[in-house]
Amino acid sequence: MKTQLKMTFTLLFFLTTMAGCILSGDDALKNRPIIKDYSIIKKNSKYCIDLIDPLASTCYLECPDGQLPATVKEREDLLLDLKKYFQSDPEGKNLSEEEQDFRIKTFEAARGVCIVKERRPTGQVYMQPGFCLCRGNTDTGQVEPDMVGGWYIKNVAGSNNNTSSNTLINSYCKTYCNSKSEQNAMLYGKVKVGPDIQLNEKMIDLYGWCQAELADGVPSPSCNAHFYGPNGEKSEIPVAPDNISGSNFKVMLTDSIRYGVQYIMRLEVKGPTGSQPAVSTSLNFIRKRYNQNDIVLGPLQIMPISQYSCLVRTGSYHNTTNEFYYLNAARLHYYYAANRKPSNLPPNERTYTCHDFQTFGENDGPSIPRFELMSHHFSLWNAQDPRFQTLQGSESPKINTLIQNDLNELAGTSGNEINLFSKFDYQVKPPTAENETTNATLGYIMQPFINSRTNTPLCPTRDDYTSSTPLFKILGDYIGVDTEAIYFAEREPVRYLVHEEGAYSLKETPTDVILIRQSELQKIWFFYENGLPITADENASYNRTINFFWPPDYDYPLTKKAYQRVYTVKLPENIGKASTTETPTATSSRDKRYGCIPKLSEPK
Repeated sequence: MKTQLKMTFTLLFFLTTMAGCILSGDDALKNRPIIKDYSIIKKNSKYCIDLIDPLASTCYLECPDGQLPATVKEREDLLLDLKKYFQSDPEGKNLSEEEQDFRIKTFEAARGVCIVKERRPTGQVYMQPGFCLCRGNTDTGQVEPDMVGGWYIKNVAGSNNNTSSNTLINSYCKTYCNSKSEQNAMLYGKVKVGPDIQLNEKMIDLYGWCQAELADGVPSPSCNAHFYGPNGEKSEIPVAPDNISGSNFKVMLTDSIRYGVQYIMRLEVKGPTGSQPAVSTSLNFIRKRYNQNDIVLGPLQIMPISQYSCLVRTGSYHNTTNEFYYLNAARLHYYYAANRKPSNLPPNERTYTCHDFQTFGENDGPSIPRFELMSHHFSLWNAQDPRFQTLQGSESPKINTLIQNDLNELAGTSGNEINLFSKFDYQVKPPTAENETTNATLGYIMQPFINSRTNTPLCPTRDDYTSSTPLFKILGDYIGVDTEAIYFAEREPVRYLVHEEGAYSLKETPTDVILIRQSELQKIWFFYENGLPITADENASYNRTINFFWPPDYDYPLTKKAYQRVYTVKLPENIGKASTTETPTATSSRDKRYGCIPKLSEPK
């Protein structure tokens, strides 16, 4: 009898204990997804009040191996991440509002959140510019660029002493691709890693970031290249370990990466369950098949432009000796393309001289150097390049149409009228006879761009050619080199005293204009403040009248010497005007730049 009572009491105690673990109806359904082992949850709450995972889907008495409770700050961030998960992640958005609310309340009720303390850094793998997409070309038998921007230019040789019209240009991606033997479409890239990777002995570089096993519960980690196209298009391509070397990598593209479509690509490593992957920064590209003509012509040819001086003189004949005496002189500046030196001045020319007459005598000659010659003062695009030929019935050069067609192809439109390049004519010598034509085409110039966000003028550089802007990517093919602004500057008025018919009077010398490139101007520019010259900067160039002394003294640009004159940067339409009351238009350059030209390499 005692034995039977003892067994009955034991059974009742077991059933009573189990009753505390049994829920019915909606409560049972709501608790099912969050509970992994309900026996660890205290019986007086339907929410987990011990430890949970970041998605509030699992409850623990102790954190799993490799995980620790989050700090207060980390927990605040995790709660924000959980709410974002419900709003934007496809998996989280599919949960019912009731389930989402239950998880947030569970998160708030729990005493701690278990997280992986050893995490693969995200956002610390930085894609570097100058990546190349290459593919074997059956027409040429070589591996050629396979992307817009594939004619990205690495260097442009040249200095202030370079007189050659054949400026050396090296196409980086063409040279790089030609050195490869892989015929399949292959993206070659390089990264830099941040300190959290570089100083971690398990990772150190890109290879380690992709492959190193950490205490985060991710077995056999690896990198995948993720490609994001228009309209939500996504592709994922594994990056084999032997395609990563240090901080260099290559990805073999599949047919899913289409031509004429802009893609954003980044590397990703899968993270622990319930967490986001570790990602790199991104690069973007557009695939393009090059035809043989593209390969032969390459980037637009560049032409060095020379600057020299002529003296305009006044004087009179001596009554007794009949010799001519010069009384006043002033400099005027002229320009010519390296392949089109202007003709000499005629013999016995009195008003102008364009050479050192004290050394070489009064008469000019073909072997006599120009006065104060600067043989590579700036560069323009070579007018002899066949892509600057004008099309029949149009004054616009062919290059504008080529760029327009490429842009229309990428955008899938028929609009996008392009008129970037225009002919640049200028006076190459002083006039010495009536009806003499002294203007000639120096080359071609590109109109400046306007940054729509900052409303500041822009001449594109190689950073722009590798940006996400399709037009700049196309320009990278045709230009490749960095560009810079060119400015017009007018000399201050110079007056001289003359004696005519028994009376003295003041006369002004002819207006003198200098063309100056941005990189040179920024070494010597200033503005006046209370009568004192103050070094200018980019902001001042938008809001102040910019001046400089010429000839330049780069060591002491703010001190005027006896041989220097003051020049003022102006728009061409304001040359010869003491002041202007014109209201700038939307297309006017805020810093008065006239256009964009190939940036000149500074001499070392």
